[in-house]
Amino acid sequence: METTSIVLPSALTAANSKKLLLNCRSALTKGELYLDGSSLTSMDYSADAFFALLAELSEKTGNRLILAHFSPEI
Repeated sequence: METTSIVLPSALTAANSKKLLLNCRSALTKGELYLDGSSLTSMDYSADAFFALLAELSEKTGNRLILAHFSPEI
């Protein structure tokens, strides 16, 4: 099984979440997705939908979504 790593930007916004979601969805359909939140310092309202869609796709495909290095404040 393939594992893809994606590092999130410093801010997760409606402006950048669409492209990120496409990349993450593509990765999750192929295998596991390792999502690195070490750079993430802020999120707007779209982040809830972003993570919910990824969790739903992970469950649907049976491929793991691994969230790592997220700040406790996030």
